[in-house]
Amino acid sequence: MDLGLEGKVAVVTGAGKGIGMAVTRELAGEGATVVAGSRSTATLEGLDRVTPVAVDLAAPGGPAVVVTGVPWRTGWRYRERGYRHIYWDAGTMLAQLLALADSAGLPARLYTRFPDAEVAALTGVDRVHEFPVAVVARDEAPPAGRAW
Repeated sequence: MDLGLEGKVAVVTGAGKGIGMAVTRELAGEGATVVAGSRSTATLEGLDRVTPVAVDLAAPGGPAVVVTGVPWRTGWRYRERGYRHIYWDAGTMLAQLLALADSAGLPARLYTRFPDAEVAALTGVDRVHEFPVAVVARDEAPPAGRAW
């Protein structure tokens, strides 16, 4: 099956075994470059098109999640109400993410005010066709040196 993933980048967490490993192999097989996060990267080493990254989501200062909005995706369906639906959808995702973190006992903090240009550059979005909506950090305090 051709999923049209040639030249695309995919990020998979829990990629070291089970479903995460299967998804990683499938995406790489379809031509995507896969950034594969796992507590242990031993099973990911040497796989074509796969960049293993050691990630422990429970570690203090762990990774952040950036939720982005894509206006054309909601605009074609909801027309002039499309922008509202970006935030509605983001709110749903964020509520679930924060509930998941809480149920796992992991501190998480939601930021809706952040240095937009920096976060856009970090995530590779152009702020026109896709833009950052919110950031969820894995700590209870703002990132060091930041006045978020």
